[in-house]
Amino acid sequence: MNYTLYPNAAEQWIGLLFASVILGGIGNPTGVVLGGIVIGVGEAVAQVLGATAAARLVGACALLVGLLLRPEGLLPSVLGRREG
Repeated sequence: MNYTLYPNAAEQWIGLLFASVILGGIGNPTGVVLGGIVIGVGEAVAQVLGATAAARLVGACALLVGLLLRPEGLLPSVLGRREG
């Protein structure tokens, strides 16, 4: 395991989880997975390029750019749509 588990472990991950849900589209599980992949790959690329300390910033920047380009998310929810 790369990370230790302790009772307050969720506090360090909640921002990243929130960003992937918003980026992917609220109410669409496939979009959440896609948002998580985008953020994860972005952070991994930043770490490989040497910006290890700024890798967490990539998730926030991906969220900001995603909201500017597609405010409804990468894959919008199918729950709130009306037919007709």
